[in-house]
Amino acid sequence: MKVLVVDDDPTMRRLVARLASRQPGAEVREAEDGVAALAAIEADAPDLIFTDMEMPHLGGVGLLEALRSSVKYREIPVVAISSVSEKAMILRMVALGIEDYLLKPLNPANAGDRFDAILALVATKAREANHNDGSRTALLLVDRETGYGDVVRAAVGGRFEVMDQLLPAAALAWAMTELPAVALLGEGLPMPGEAAMASALRERGTTVILLGSAAADTAVEGFDAVVTRSYAPKKLAEALEPHLRNSEAAQSRLATALTTDVRRELAAGCRQSLGILVGQESTEEAGEVALPPEPAVVQVTLASAGEGESVEVIVLIASADASALAETAESHLRDPAALTSSLATHAGARVSQALLQLGWAMAPGDPVVRATAVDPEATPNRIGILTESGQRVVMILQLAPPVAGTEAGSAEAPEVSPVNPPPADAS
Repeated sequence: MKVLVVDDDPTMRRLVARLASRQPGAEVREAEDGVAALAAIEADAPDLIFTDMEMPHLGGVGLLEALRSSVKYREIPVVAISSVSEKAMILRMVALGIEDYLLKPLNPANAGDRFDAILALVATKAREANHNDGSRTALLLVDRETGYGDVVRAAVGGRFEVMDQLLPAAALAWAMTELPAVALLGEGLPMPGEAAMASALRERGTTVILLGSAAADTAVEGFDAVVTRSYAPKKLAEALEPHLRNSEAAQSRLATALTTDVRRELAAGCRQSLGILVGQESTEEAGEVALPPEPAVVQVTLASAGEGESVEVIVLIASADASALAETAESHLRDPAALTSSLATHAGARVSQALLQLGWAMAPGDPVVRATAVDPEATPNRIGILTESGQRVVMILQLAPPVAGTEAGSAEAPEVSPVNPPPADAS
């Protein structure tokens, strides 16, 4: 495993490097700030990064933002190392998706076990990713522009295996046997041409989308949809999303993601947020997770552009537990409702980032207090987090059920009222 340690303090850098070296076979490199780290990543991408928060030239948040916006490096796991006074920055990194965080000062006597656990978890995830690499549904890209496949992979590569190396005739022959779920066809393709390819592919059940040079207000005959070519992966993902989610296969992939990768990210994000907001370690409950009695319920709905499916993140905390947690929180979160709202806000941001990494562009809305009772039979995907002092936080992650007579993608929450989350930079 290749590990990069980023810190402007040479003493701290050496300490973290020594602790990371406990992993058998670890190759540890060092960088003195975020700019040097980006150069080191370009030279030889690491498997894991430990980074300080405040550094000259480019700090930890800037480094993570650069990685998450990169086509090649956005999936590198990052562990943040910070002081207690840097809570706002850590919460921003939690939303962007960090593997874990460590508080300064590090005590070498007891930090070793924590490092061992982090390194072991990252190694396990890497093995799982390699094992599952061939399980994604295929997307065929045929385009005259060499290299556009990198943009498509950055946009939807988490949910599709992108095939983009074939010329039109060879691509059509491949698609007739492999049956890709989606085909993106550029304009002006050589023989057999995009129109003929679309006709043949649609007969085989493939969704065919034309990559247009400008926005199309009306459909183009022979194609399922037209989207504007974009070189910004997030914009391309948003443009494609309404057309990718219509099939049962697309819905199945999203439902599976919510019970696997996104679920893991939400559990990790909740534990990290609790540690920062209330100063407590926590563990994920094993087995079936029971709903808390008489809970306060806050919901965040994540919706994609246009009409279509949405995702709900529901946070439930028993009133007594919310009050107990609020007593140990910062002054602006001493109100149990404000603390629950803050947890929901950060949970929604973490889920949004996880979905984006997998190819779904969904933006979280504001947290709302949900008065409608949660049906335990209809919410099997529950996550239970238990703090060290015994309080429970339960989260539900699910596709938003469609509501008859309402705009597509709205959540089934007929009785809700907005809550005002604390400012994102509050500390």
